[in-house]
Amino acid sequence: MSNAFQKCFNLKYPIIQAPMAGVTTIDMAAKACIAGAMASLPLSHLDFRNFNDIEKFKSMISQFKNLVADENLEHNVNLNFFCHNIVDEPTNLQITNWVKLYRKSMDLPINSNEIDFNNGNVSFKAFERDYALQDFLKYLSNEFRPRIVSFHFGHPSKSTIEYLQKLGILIFVTATSVKEVNLLTSLGIDGIVCQGYEAGGHRGSFLINESKDDENLSTVQLVKRAVSELVAMKDKGIVRNTPFIIAAGGITDSQDISYMLSQQADAVQLGTALLGCNESNASKMFLAPFAPESRTRMVEIVSGKPARTISTPFIEKLLANFHGEELPPYGYIYDAFKQIRRIYPELANFILAGQGFQSVQSGISTDRKIDILGEKLR
Repeated sequence: MSNAFQKCFNLKYPIIQAPMAGVTTIDMAAKACIAGAMASLPLSHLDFRNFNDIEKFKSMISQFKNLVADENLEHNVNLNFFCHNIVDEPTNLQITNWVKLYRKSMDLPINSNEIDFNNGNVSFKAFERDYALQDFLKYLSNEFRPRIVSFHFGHPSKSTIEYLQKLGILIFVTATSVKEVNLLTSLGIDGIVCQGYEAGGHRGSFLINESKDDENLSTVQLVKRAVSELVAMKDKGIVRNTPFIIAAGGITDSQDISYMLSQQADAVQLGTALLGCNESNASKMFLAPFAPESRTRMVEIVSGKPARTISTPFIEKLLANFHGEELPPYGYIYDAFKQIRRIYPELANFILAGQGFQSVQSGISTDRKIDILGEKLR
């Protein structure tokens, strides 16, 4: 097993704490960092076209640094963005279809006038298009340089990649297929997060337009095929520096980590395994065990993109009542759902988690959980 990943970042463990939007807290990231893992902060909720959000970002970094309280560790953080294609605003038909679906599934008199269809997840590509990265890049250049900037649902422009790399920042991107691995390698990406089909949360595909075209590779198969492709490209002289391969999905204990490392993954990214930690925004969902027959489903109609969630009556009713109607695109449909969830939190359950969710441990701090997982690797 190679320890190149740990040496590169001076980490204790070959572990990345996953940047779970809506779940990861600054406290969680700080404790992951202190424990010796690579911390992650999700930034998909920020719109850098707004001055206030730039200030919110700076405040997040300040809080993170204060919690870590160690200049030797505070740069061991991964700033994560969503990088999906920019979508159009929803049409009246899409909104009408969504309201009908939720009225029927929730048996509630939902009023479309009470729901604001805003884009709740702005793509990094919108910042590039609208020339809204100056303040962010200036901050990285002059004040704080994270070790990693990563992207989900796609990749930024070549010029952005090269600019960040010149600052000494490594670029990581999620891939779910060999085709995506090959493209990212050709772009000179420094790390590829190989997200298997068993992973919780949103599937990071960006070259797959329809689910029927997704091979649904497991984490281990994606890692093995990615490693094989990289070896072949290096032998042919197509690439000189091969990216780190990060295994993500279905990894819940030390045995899983060891196995992925034995398959030549350089590190693992853990999300579901940390959901029950005290610092997780999802921890209250895991205080009591789920029924043994509970399972996960890959669902697209809640957020507009495929996401693995624990099956609940709400999810099953939505799926049963959906018959292929055109719905608002990602960002808009997800924001509408979140508004419904705030109004009816006990009814609108969308619990993003991987297939290993039954083994989630609650009542434990993030740093202790990472130590337990990491110490057994020695």
